Amino acid sequence: MSAVLRFAGQAKRSGAADTYAIARRELDAGDLGCLLLHLRRIDPDWRAPLKERRLLAAALLDLGAVDSVVVDQTEVSRTTLWRIRRELVDGAKWARKPALEWAEFVSNGRPRSRSPYGPILCCDASSGNGDFEAIRRLLAGAGG
Repeated sequence: MSAVLRFAGQAKRSGAADTYAIARRELDAGDLGCLLLHLRRIDPDWRAPLKERRLLAAALLDLGAVDSVVVDQTEVSRTTLWRIRRELVDGAKWARKPALEWAEFVSNGRPRSRSPYGPILCCDASSGNGDFEAIRRLLAGAGG
């Protein structure tokens, strides 16, 4: 906590914005949240950029901070906090899905419906001669 108090003392001399610019590179998320409280007392009109406050809120949630503490330190709304938490939880769920399940989300085309008739078979018939034995084996393997 002494680093937070040291930065808070520095903010009285050089301003909240300059102190925050240095402190965000040196402090961890928990200490940076405490420093934001001190900086608001020193300069009530100054706020950290919204994007950085949201990132800090996500880091604090990841550390297990209570909602009221995160809201007080970062000044994000409870709705924004709920969205951040949902993104963190959903992101953890999405990371566990196999790559083939993501193919539906990556496609830029319209969503495909599942056909009850099975897969569509393609063969190269440019020469006019098909390999009928290979097609029979393929159809037999598909249950047809």
